[in-house]
Amino acid sequence: MRFDREDSANLREVTEGEAEPRPRRARRLAELWDGEQEVRASVPVATEKLAISVEGRAVSYSASRAAAEREAPLENGISEGYAILSVTPEGEGETVLVMLSMPAASEDRGCERVKLRLLVEQYASMELRPGRITFEAAESLREAAELCEAVRHGMSLLQYGDQSSKRLAYKLTAKGVDRATAVAAAAYLSERGYIRESDAARRRAECGLRKGWGLRRIREDLRAQGYGREEIAEATEGLNVDFADRCAAVIRKKYGSAPPNRGEQKKMIAALMRLGYDGDEIREALRLLAKER
Repeated sequence: MRFDREDSANLREVTEGEAEPRPRRARRLAELWDGEQEVRASVPVATEKLAISVEGRAVSYSASRAAAEREAPLENGISEGYAILSVTPEGEGETVLVMLSMPAASEDRGCERVKLRLLVEQYASMELRPGRITFEAAESLREAAELCEAVRHGMSLLQYGDQSSKRLAYKLTAKGVDRATAVAAAAYLSERGYIRESDAARRRAECGLRKGWGLRRIREDLRAQGYGREEIAEATEGLNVDFADRCAAVIRKKYGSAPPNRGEQKKMIAALMRLGYDGDEIREALRLLAKER
């Protein structure tokens, strides 16, 4: 989502002594304005004021790095050393890069800095701004970054073809993504229309039909791809095909006509059943072919 020049002017207006930024500023913290401006916000921990100045081309918000490394703990349950140092949008503004300061694993190293990539809407929903944050907020940022990475990986997998939510989650898990995160990423992409299971199942069913498959084989394939009962029923009902006639067409293409030899005919029937045709459909197909003689 973009905002116009009037909105940007409002964003830059900061009343002297204002304790907290307006809610709209927090929501739009990482949004681009036509890729033309850079807005930097400095948040001194002692006063919690917001000062904004225009300096460049992308949108970027940064806090006092010195404040993030102060040794004295703050009040109200804010953990020592946890702070957002900067939030910088990337690319077309779909993601933001959050620089997080946190206590290092080794006590003698003080604080360390970690880069976390989040989706813009993830960061906006947290209503966080540069400055000191709680341990819980830092953990939420790290979890959101894991989900963002899984979503980005999922989108790259979708470029290779249709996937069901279940199948995509399986592939992400196979790549080392935590199961719960993989499921959440697949759900995220489905909710936003990147995965459209009904349409994908229909296309998969039509592809099976072009391969000469029967109804049973098509349904088995859709189940193997992770589609649910509703999507499978909708996809197969939409085929509107006489599978006995379809079976007869397969026999004509592969055998010319039904083999007169009983042994060869048994082999043909076994092959047709592997393609997903049932006994009734095969018998009807043979009856149709007999009429053509």
